[in-house]
Amino acid sequence: MKTNNYQPEPCNDDADARASNFPTLLDSFFSPWELAKKKYSYIWQCCACGCASINISSATCPSCGAARCAYCQTTKVQVQ
Repeated sequence: MKTNNYQPEPCNDDADARASNFPTLLDSFFSPWELAKKKYSYIWQCCACGCASINISSATCPSCGAARCAYCQTTKVQVQ
């Protein structure tokens, strides 16, 4: 059985240089700063009544009035 040792020759045209001259699809919609920047918010869940999605700036639960404690679960969520 004969094996094929064919290896293609490299292209002489500079495709990478030509491609770098054209903006990508994402460049037309977002700036590089907007792509890299992610926004997060923190919410917590009351351990007394189970009320969820309470903003971290609220010290007490809007449902039962209990203060946020070490047992209340805090979660980091990505916002748009």
